[in-house]
Amino acid sequence: MNAILNTVSAPLKVVAGPITAVAATTGTVAAGVTPYLLPIVGFGAKGITAGSAAAAAQGALYAGAVPAGGWFATLTSWGMTGAATGVLGAAALPVGVVVGAGVYVAGRALVG
Repeated sequence: MNAILNTVSAPLKVVAGPITAVAATTGTVAAGVTPYLLPIVGFGAKGITAGSAAAAAQGALYAGAVPAGGWFATLTSWGMTGAATGVLGAAALPVGVVVGAGVYVAGRALVG
């Protein structure tokens, strides 16, 4: 049984550090780009951008009658107010760090 665990855990020992770094970097990058993502897909400061993916989704899913409090209305609000910067940006970094730390701890536990 120990031989099997050693065989499985040896590759984890090699990749645990890089995986941690990638996960933490992903969280950091997500925190940095979050304010730009909503406008790119069409949730802008003046509302839904004509001809955007958001406009297409609004037309296809709601035909212009978006229900209050739904996901589309929330994204529209975040795009118009810039709230995504605080909400999603603040969450992205710690999530990346926690995922990275979890992978590292699990890898270290398996390696022994």
